[in-house]
Amino acid sequence: MATAAATAELYLNGGSDRDGEVLERVQPAAAVAERQTTGASMMEQLVPEITTHALTYLDFPSLCRLSMTNSLMRRAANDDNAWKALYHKDFTLEQDNITPVNGWKAYYAATRAIMNVNAEFFNIIRERSLSAMGRLWLNADYVKCVHASGELFTRYYSCYLFILATSFEF
Repeated sequence: MATAAATAELYLNGGSDRDGEVLERVQPAAAVAERQTTGASMMEQLVPEITTHALTYLDFPSLCRLSMTNSLMRRAANDDNAWKALYHKDFTLEQDNITPVNGWKAYYAATRAIMNVNAEFFNIIRERSLSAMGRLWLNADYVKCVHASGELFTRYYSCYLFILATSFEF
């Protein structure tokens, strides 16, 4: 046991083994002990600005998954600057001068939801699927439909009948 402890001490301090061969230098014992007592990973020990910068290279699913690993990573992944960078990467740089009321994460989520609904809408138009259009549109009295000619239809049922009558010929 004493031999193993002596070898470990030599290894940690960059010493040599019994044959005089120099062992690979590793972190000082104090740094290893500190990491073991705090339980912090190398990523968690970084300055917050560096962590935020590293997170700007992640995509949406990766940033969401990272936020579920532990409380420190959740805090880092919820940083407003990381979401602002992701917004600019995925959507546009034109809105750099705004400050979203609920933060960049909520703004990103809302923009992503709108983009997804728009994509679904245009797929339905392309497929000419009335049943899918009926599921997508909100069934409410205040729904409005504007034809390319400028004609305005109000209420869900009127819009649906208009779409049915024109067979999606926009």
